[in-house]
Amino acid sequence: MAANEQNRSAETAQRLAGLRQAISQIQARIQTTQNKRDQVSQNLQQSEVLMSQLQREWHDITERYNEQQQRLIQLQMQAQQQQVALQRERHALIKQIRAAYQMGRQQQVKLLLSQQDTQIFSRMLNYYDYLNRARITGMQTAERTLQQLTQTQRDIVQQQEQLLALQGQQQSTRQNLQIAQQRRRQVLAQLDQQLQQQGTKLQHLQADAKQLQTLLDQLQQVLANRAAQQQIEPFSHKRGQLKWPTQGRILHRFGSRKIGSLRWDGVLMQATAGQAVRASYAGQVVFADWLRGFGLLLIVDHGEGYLSLYGHNQHLLKRVGDQVLVNEPIAQAGKTGGRQNPGLYFAIRHQGRPVDPAEWCQG
Repeated sequence: MAANEQNRSAETAQRLAGLRQAISQIQARIQTTQNKRDQVSQNLQQSEVLMSQLQREWHDITERYNEQQQRLIQLQMQAQQQQVALQRERHALIKQIRAAYQMGRQQQVKLLLSQQDTQIFSRMLNYYDYLNRARITGMQTAERTLQQLTQTQRDIVQQQEQLLALQGQQQSTRQNLQIAQQRRRQVLAQLDQQLQQQGTKLQHLQADAKQLQTLLDQLQQVLANRAAQQQIEPFSHKRGQLKWPTQGRILHRFGSRKIGSLRWDGVLMQATAGQAVRASYAGQVVFADWLRGFGLLLIVDHGEGYLSLYGHNQHLLKRVGDQVLVNEPIAQAGKTGGRQNPGLYFAIRHQGRPVDPAEWCQG
């Protein structure tokens, strides 16, 4: 039984490695095509990919900073509790020493010579022994509390140093991000100059659409040789039941005029930068990279020849080969691909042909 399980795991890993290798080859071919385009498109890609990396770095550092800040607050509260405990132990020791002093006036030898009742004498000796043990225990407890307090104070200093280092990293990342943003604005200005004439803009958009179609055709060939997705329910049964991948009104609907004879083969949804983008249905990521005209693009294979596309993201949370669940966050909305304002390009393809997402999604 264990051997069969290991064999299945090995086969799954091998298929996944093969898929990633095939996708990498497709990405390399796309990159070669993009390199033949003008320098402005290459600069845009470089600036937007860099911004995505810096934004992710900023996000990670901020999360670590917040975690360290919470840890510092916990340490400070712990130090306060230890201070109170130490003060309590000191007061208890003072009481014990005072009681021992008062009883010390009846020294053991003195009690013996006083020829008092032996039971009273035995009881007094027990009191002495109890007080001595309590005093020793109290002193040991106070010493341990003091050691804990000293260690906590050291931890606080170390935590503060780590926070200062993270603040420095944040400042450096912020400066690099500002430089990258300025670079992107310059590239966009150059791109706008190129696209001032409508004919030129149409040519660019047609070339972008053709490149996307080429990518999808190549993906379809790779996926045709792969085992079908194991879904709880086939994607084809979910028409009209899917959730939209993000919240926001639809700015451009499927089939509406884009420019000239070119029409939208998906929808463009309004979104804020960093807004969560979620998988419309379960499947496997088969593309996660920058594509001219669509920016950081993620494509999920749902089986039966169905693909869902999510473009213009500022950051991708998944990579090729990852399995995703229904409504699982897979990206963060942005404006990569040359857009001026944040938004999400969302499309569904069946056997490479565009279908209207509104027919598949609720609301």
